Amino acid sequence: MDLKTGKKTTIDRSAMMFFWSPDGAKIALYSLVTDGKLPQLGYTSGKLAAPALQNNATALRIEVIDAATGDAITVADTVPTRDFLQFFQFFDQYSRAVTPWSPDSSSLVFITVNSVSQTVDVGVATLDKTINAFTLSRVAAGSVAFWSPQ
Repeated sequence: MDLKTGKKTTIDRSAMMFFWSPDGAKIALYSLVTDGKLPQLGYTSGKLAAPALQNNATALRIEVIDAATGDAITVADTVPTRDFLQFFQFFDQYSRAVTPWSPDSSSLVFITVNSVSQTVDVGVATLDKTINAFTLSRVAAGSVAFWSPQ
């Protein structure tokens, strides 16, 4: 609901969990899909490589929704770790304590199992200002990742 005008916007998506961005303009939605395209975030010659996709996998889809318009962009399909699933199944209890959003609302951190390199990767999706495009990059290995609120 727009607090200034009172206008309500219904976002009709099948979500299993969601997180508001710190600026209140976006929502990160997580849903289960069976036609996922998994990013393979890895290294080539010691440098970050562009993600290669693995198709038709059961995955956790991350979408970013513009709260004002309801427009959505799919950021990544991921395979979550067991550690992350602990937060997933009780997200309503954790949603105020942990966040995938960067403090400036420009990036999301996520975890995915990389079946090609047999690693568990921490990735960051950096959104452009229009929420129409993003870049993905691998930042580390790890099983759980969240942003600090400051």
